[in-house]
Amino acid sequence: MALDVAGLEVKDLDSVILRGDAIRTPFVQKELEKFVSAKDSKDSKDSKDAKPKVTKRFEVIPLKYTAEIKGLPQLLVSEITWTKDRIAAFDDSDRSRRLRKEALNQLEGFTYKVRGLLDNEEFVAASTTEERATLEAKSKAASDWIYPSGAEASREELKAKLKEMKDVVGPIESRKKEPRPDRSS
Repeated sequence: MALDVAGLEVKDLDSVILRGDAIRTPFVQKELEKFVSAKDSKDSKDSKDAKPKVTKRFEVIPLKYTAEIKGLPQLLVSEITWTKDRIAAFDDSDRSRRLRKEALNQLEGFTYKVRGLLDNEEFVAASTTEERATLEAKSKAASDWIYPSGAEASREELKAKLKEMKDVVGPIESRKKEPRPDRSS
């Protein structure tokens, strides 16, 4: 307790000033009265030299205060709106950049896939020489285009290049999955 820490006893106190809000003060006041009266009765029983009883009195002094906001000033509604719009623009820019890079990666990855398909026996069997030549030319053109100018190309351009190659590969892949008549007979 605070009195013990201070090296004091209840009898050493002349007055107690309670500070706090209106909700806690009555509770604290009652608890303090109980504590003081318990100490007084204990001290009077223990002490043979009874001193005249000093009346303890509690005073509650209402405090008036005003709160003042410190720190950064409050932003205006227009500034908040401008900031939100700016953040949204950054988000859109980041999203566009991410989608463009994804399209570039898809195109580059598909050019590698096409190279593998051109060496795949099943793919070669399901495709014509003309289709493979077209696909090889488009794949080479896309690979050659990606690095000098494709890195700066728009997402739409990248998707268009990818679609050109997928339009050739798609029908061949479908034919590859079709059941073939057994030619061994």
